[in-house]
Amino acid sequence: MKILYMHTTALDKCKANVLQVLHMCHAFSKLGHEVILSVPQGHSPVAPESLVRSRLGIEEIMFKIKTYEMRSFFGRLKALFCIRPCLKLAIEIESDFIFLRNDILLLFLARAGYNIVFESHYYYISNKIKKVFYSLIEYLVIKVSKLENLKTFISISHNLRRYWLKKGVSPDKIMVAHDGVDLGMFDNASDRNASRKSLELPPDRKIVVYAGSLSSDRNIMQILKLAEEMKEVLFLIIGGASIRDMKNDKSESLSSQKNVIFTGYLPQIEVARYLLSADVLLMLWSKYVPTLKYCSPLKLFEYMAAGRIIVGHRLPSINEVIHDGEHAFLVDPDSFEDLREALIKALDEGYPCQMALKVKELVKQYTWDVRAENIIKYYT
Repeated sequence: MKILYMHTTALDKCKANVLQVLHMCHAFSKLGHEVILSVPQGHSPVAPESLVRSRLGIEEIMFKIKTYEMRSFFGRLKALFCIRPCLKLAIEIESDFIFLRNDILLLFLARAGYNIVFESHYYYISNKIKKVFYSLIEYLVIKVSKLENLKTFISISHNLRRYWLKKGVSPDKIMVAHDGVDLGMFDNASDRNASRKSLELPPDRKIVVYAGSLSSDRNIMQILKLAEEMKEVLFLIIGGASIRDMKNDKSESLSSQKNVIFTGYLPQIEVARYLLSADVLLMLWSKYVPTLKYCSPLKLFEYMAAGRIIVGHRLPSINEVIHDGEHAFLVDPDSFEDLREALIKALDEGYPCQMALKVKELVKQYTWDVRAENIIKYYT
């Protein structure tokens, strides 16, 4: 089949959604489908193909990339300015179906009669500031979902599926497809010492790694508090800004904390090496994350693929994939004491332990290839 995948974020943006889109295009291509990815032009002088090779860690790109000029209204309403070039491209490329993640594009392309596969990643009225606008968009999405040419409505979690079913999306159209992982990045998961040696990390010290956003709704301060109490443990914080860029009044004192290392943003391949160097992987959120109940974080599946002990917050969408005591140590997001006790327990586990081995086996069900294959099966 010929698949036209339309996304509204440029490839040079360091966003999880860009990675997810690239992995899915690659996975569809590996299944033998002709894939064309449509994205706005970025600001990087690097060619789109080079960006893809770098982000995915691959030599050969099996899908085509079409870019168009990104416009906006003082940096806003970017999705609206994507409509015209995307409609033009849809006419030029006679695809079997168009794959979309953006609700604004969905409203126009579905009404234009194209076969659509739509992937929903959140629910709209969670944004209180724009509640009226998003409620309207949600209403229109539900109306469009009833069109015959909207073939598949993908939800990234069972909880999100239940939400859309209550709103009126047909159960015959909606499928659940959690996000996934590229297991190829974790081929050497059994060799922790090799990863530490390549990163010049101490071979005999307990190491705890957090990878992800450093935004205020990720409870990063809890990691720093843990580090204060566990001086013998080395904490690595991967991603987001460096400590110099953190906008809080404690950044100066935190930067001198000797058992905490902030790396700043790293390519996904490099992140994998740090995950493999760890004894324990921390997976933190807070109740202020707007998509808390409905998300399917890429971080979860990368942690699982690393084959290390996971200590994280117990969330509905996380519990759809892993369970406390069986695959990980999961605690209430509001309890620092529970988090500390879980981390102490995890650090006392031997390496490798049954829990880590079990979660590494489970993640084989959540690769990008499996996800792409399931979507195609549902569509056909």
